[in-house]
Amino acid sequence: MALERPRGGEVRALLLGGRSLRLEGLDPPLAEEMQRRWGPFLSRHSTAEPFCTLRFFSGGRRRWLERSYGESYRIEAVNDPPQRVVFSYNFAICADASPRTWRAALCDAPDEQPGRVFENVVRYAVARMALELGGFALHAAGVLREGRAYIFAGPSLSGKTTVVSRAAPAESLGDDFALVVPADGGWQAPGLPFDNSERITGTPPQGMFPVAGIWRLVQAEQNRVEGLPPGLAVASLLACTAFPWAMPEESATLVSHVRSYLEHGSFAHLHFTKRADFWEDLV
Repeated sequence: MALERPRGGEVRALLLGGRSLRLEGLDPPLAEEMQRRWGPFLSRHSTAEPFCTLRFFSGGRRRWLERSYGESYRIEAVNDPPQRVVFSYNFAICADASPRTWRAALCDAPDEQPGRVFENVVRYAVARMALELGGFALHAAGVLREGRAYIFAGPSLSGKTTVVSRAAPAESLGDDFALVVPADGGWQAPGLPFDNSERITGTPPQGMFPVAGIWRLVQAEQNRVEGLPPGLAVASLLACTAFPWAMPEESATLVSHVRSYLEHGSFAHLHFTKRADFWEDLV
């Protein structure tokens, strides 16, 4: 994959729970759009050493995947050492020669909003970052309640955004993407800017928060919490992780991290009615 022309000269730092992801090669319109989307999570000036770096290049008018009828979203990987390439409709990512550095080509004429294309690349990088930290990323909503992070996982339309909206006055940690990483004495989750509203308002929680538990959402006519035997718990939680098929070389690492969480952290299925009283079954 030839990557010769940076999209622009703008540099930003995405701040995630005390760590930063350096973003190089942004053009001014894209940098401005992401500032609107991510608000205080995005910084022009960061003195912190970045945990990893993403370098963005122009991909011309090329599309890497064609959309199939009825397809919601697709991302694929080619794992042919030493080259690793990940691609979707409007972007392609490959490993850089520098450690913890990735290069990304973005289509100059995407068939979706440029901010969404950019955010999907960053989400992938953040998911890999979670693995390097000993944890994993989830398709999940996070809620900060009494100083602890409650993580609600599940596919699209499972009720993640609904849970966040029913959680007030608890605060959102992001309604579509979550990280869980090990820490002294337990597991933690950061506040994230990845939200279906595509815009951060107010002053969102930033930093790391102890994880109260992870619940996989199941819509039902009555609220109840369902525990699972170990084997099913592993399978269920793995099904909620982000981009596992796009990181084939990390599959054993991902399974190991999920098993490690289940040994020490709380996980269950939450059958819920979309009413706020589901909290009574969790606390």
